[in-house]
Amino acid sequence: MLYISSHCVALAQTPAPDKFIAVEKEPKVDLQQLAKRVIYPELALRGGLEGKVVVRVLIDQNGIPQKTMIDYSNNRIFDSSAINAVMATTYTPAIAQGKAISCWISIPVSFKLHGSEPLLNTNTTTEPKKETPIPEPK
Repeated sequence: MLYISSHCVALAQTPAPDKFIAVEKEPKVDLQQLAKRVIYPELALRGGLEGKVVVRVLIDQNGIPQKTMIDYSNNRIFDSSAINAVMATTYTPAIAQGKAISCWISIPVSFKLHGSEPLLNTNTTTEPKKETPIPEPK
């Protein structure tokens, strides 16, 4: 089960990234779909670099990502890869008062090397949780 923050507003408005409004149903993302879209940067792979990027993304009422911002990055080499994957993924929008609404969510993407194989973690949460690496598809 995913827990995603509820920074949501009504249909016709674009919410501020830090505004909190309670929702009936949290937005959802298919983590396997997201993980397939993450490309480990070649320069980071050759350099043996690992990193974590937290991307905040505005999901519209149709589940389409509209805007992003970086909440956290420990190495900017991973930023564009994380943003590209988040923007290429389709989401299930949040529901408030029985209607789909636009909503900002934060998605942590961890880039980890295991031997010579990169592992990607895409837990979608705003609270600390145990990370489980997801292998990058070949």
